[in-house]
Parts: sequence; structure tokens; C-alpha cells
Amino acid sequence: MFSSVYKTTLKNLFRSLIFWLAAAFVIGVTVYEFSKGHYSQYSYTFNEMILDTDPRFVLAMNQYRNLIGNVCISDVMYYAMPIFTVISTVLVLNRDYGDQFFEIEKASGVKAITYTGGRLAALVTVNFALAAIACFLGTHMYLLFRASPVEMTGWEVFLDSSKRLIRFITFMPFPTTLFYITFTYFLGSIFNSGLISAIGSMAYVIATYVCGFQLRFRIPDIYHDYFSINNASKIRDYLKYFKWENGFENYIKRYETSFKDAALCFSFVVGLAVICSVISYIRVRKRSV
Repeated sequence: MFSSVYKTTLKNLFRSLIFWLAAAFVIGVTVYEFSKGHYSQYSYTFNEMILDTDPRFVLAMNQYRNLIGNVCISDVMYYAMPIFTVISTVLVLNRDYGDQFFEIEKASGVKAITYTGGRLAALVTVNFALAAIACFLGTHMYLLFRASPVEMTGWEVFLDSSKRLIRFITFMPFPTTLFYITFTYFLGSIFNSGLISAIGSMAYVIATYVCGFQLRFRIPDIYHDYFSINNASKIRDYLKYFKWENGFENYIKRYETSFKDAALCFSFVVGLAVICSVISYIRVRKRSV
């Protein structure tokens, strides 16, 4: 039963033109952000400021350390991927509340836990896959077509960046994506409406974006340090310098973070996702129409 719900949900998503347009939007934003460049540095050789779009630009190690976080968070996760996540989840909810999909599944004897788990698992699969693709694409496009650190060979850069990408994506973009899936599904189950879910979730995406940029210095630091869904600095700084051969302990002391701080950030986002999932399951179990 679980596999049937899971496969059916995937098929319904893949048959939707809106789903593919939203996926293309994420990849398009990633490529566009790459085209703008990320860094600049003053060259004493040429006596001028050189942008990373200039062939003369050389990527410094401190810029390389920031690259993965900048691509994954600023380029992918601040608005592009959350928008896709909301859209894909609302498409699933509209099948529930607009096309009588729930009634059909219930009539066939599917349990609430199987129904909810299968739907969320399908959403997690497609969203995690796209988030990983976008983050890898943005990072490796930069390293391939812009600049790589001179201290490392091309193969060393590829292996090191891939390893760090996997670690970073696992502990930041994936939990963030999981939260947006479950939060959107939670709103849909509470109000029995895909439309209200879409409005509420998109409003949250916009609010998070505004708090992270326009209101960055008006929001208390504790929010940005620990409780920002997209970009908690305590876990981002910890992951940025994790397992650097020289000075890891000094770096995390300088940025006043630790494993406990990083774990708190991670647990907060995942905990919210679990709460939303449990409430959604309870609502589905009690649902009659």
C-alpha cells in the first residue's frame, strides 16, 4: 500500500506541467546567480579591483570556504527551492482536496499512516533530489568556469568540494526543504485547502526572505544565529570550517560556534518538521471527506 501511494504521488507530480516549470525555475535561478558572480578582490599586480567574472581572478582559500554556503543558501535555498517545494506540495494537496484522491484511496483501505507517509516520502524524494542537483550544479559550475583555489589541483578540488557539498546539503538544505514540505502539508491538512496552504506557505517564504535580507539588522541576532530556517549562522559557520586541516578549532572559536550550537540549529528545523508531520497525520486519520 505504501509503495502504491508513493508511486502514484510521483506519477501525478511528473505529469504536471507546473511541476516541471517550477523545477526549471530553480535551475534557471541557479544558473542566473552563477552568471552574476560572487566575489571580488584587489589585485596589487594590476592595481585594480578584479571581479570573479574576470579571467585574471584567482579564488582565495577563504572565498572557497564560503563558496558552498553562498551557492547553496543564497542562490538556491533563500527563495528558489522553497518556492518549488511549496508548489510541489500544493500540487499534491490539490489532488487530495480537489480531485477526490483521498476518498479513492480511503475506499481502497489505505491507512492514514500509509497515506500520509507515502505522500510525504514522494515529496521528500523529488525535493531532496532537486535541491542536491541545484547545489552541485551551482558550485561546480563556479569551480569549473570561474575559478578554483590555486593551492589545489582540479581533481582535489572536485573531491573536496563534493565531500563538503554532501555534508552541507545534508545538514542545511535538506532539513530546510523538509520543513517547507511538512509545513505546507500541515497547513493543507488544517484548513482542508490547497489554496490556503499555498497562500500561507508563500507568505512564510517571503517573510523569511525579508527577515534574512531587508530586515537583517533589525531582527535579534539569536534568530539569525539559531532559528533562521534557511540560514542559521551557527551551523553554517561550523560546517564551513569543519575538518579544515589548519585552524578548525580557532575558526569555530572566532565565530563563537560549536557542535552543540550546530546540533541545536539542525534539531530545531527537523523538530518543527516532525511536529508538522505528526499533526498532518492526526488530521488525515480523523478526516472523513
